[in-house]
Amino acid sequence: CFESSNGRNLTNLTGLLDLWSQGYNQVLKPRLILSRYAFTRGNAREWDNIILPDGMNWGGECGAYKLDGYLIPEKYELYTKIPTNALLRTGKVIPSNLGEITVYEQFWMKPEKGIHPLVIYADLMGTADGRCREQAQRILNNELSYIK
Repeated sequence: CFESSNGRNLTNLTGLLDLWSQGYNQVLKPRLILSRYAFTRGNAREWDNIILPDGMNWGGECGAYKLDGYLIPEKYELYTKIPTNALLRTGKVIPSNLGEITVYEQFWMKPEKGIHPLVIYADLMGTADGRCREQAQRILNNELSYIK
């Protein structure tokens, strides 16, 4: 942080982003897990065709795919402000403690269509997967370029 005539300004936004991302993945995100679901009959390949109820949005790898189509998802994460059982109305999933879809409570207040790229970036940085980290860098360079 440095002092200027306009007040204080942050000088290391990428460092702040890294700290926030680590804290989010280690502290907040594990507390946000609501439930898990499994795709029915091969619907994992058709995840992008599932019409989610209003108030649910794809995060993580799926959210990254929605941003630029570069990363093909292998993990499925949803964020919701509505009850998770609304997902059953799609007819494409069933409740399963071992399911491949993890549903998280949406923690930000502003109801947006889609998820802010900061959250998707943090989701991707929370993995040890090189392809996710590469996509996180793409998001930082494109959607979050104002941070650099």
